Amino acid sequence: MDRETNPSYEITVSATDKPSNTFSNTGFCTFTITILDVNDKRPEFPLETYVVFLSESAPILQPFFTVTAEDADENAAIEYSLSNQNSDPNNNYFGINQQGGIFPIKPVGALSGTTVNFNVIASDGIKNSQSNVQVTVGTDVNPPTWDQNYGPLSIREDASVNEVVQAVLARPATTGNSITYDIVIGQIPETNSNDQFSILPTPDGGNVIVRSQLDYETTKR
Repeated sequence: MDRETNPSYEITVSATDKPSNTFSNTGFCTFTITILDVNDKRPEFPLETYVVFLSESAPILQPFFTVTAEDADENAAIEYSLSNQNSDPNNNYFGINQQGGIFPIKPVGALSGTTVNFNVIASDGIKNSQSNVQVTVGTDVNPPTWDQNYGPLSIREDASVNEVVQAVLARPATTGNSITYDIVIGQIPETNSNDQFSILPTPDGGNVIVRSQLDYETTKR
């Protein structure tokens, strides 16, 4: 049984007596069985990799980015931690609070011009999962801005290869900078693992296109 799929079942039981005559009597009883939860699901991050830009003058102990994991188990208490920052804990630069907020634990100016990779771990006390975080520290940390908020999209599974899913446009924060577009592999575990989508540059931005045949029964999102 799986509580997350079917949290309860309604059962009807019949009882039939066997009298000596031709007719029998049947009574019915209906009751509900509630499935009690056990910790059989692990917390899951929506992204496999988070790419973050951070100013070299960022204040210490102030979260600059927040990650959130979800656990399908009922009333799961998730705790966050970081790993693989540095072989020497004294050289670690980042910490995380129990709301998933990542913050510098000391000034990061010495990291200017570099990218720091580490893992964030979500644990429910029994099971855990992790995701990678890439923090680039620099002076010009204003990322490009999108011309609009791109909400959830849908497309038919019989869409043809090279069909445009969405046109996108971003503008550089610094005048004169150019914009390049890429699909980030593995943002959601099954997404783009088979190069299902790609993005092509256009004079006005980029077009997200279907790169290979889609199959709803295999991948729904």
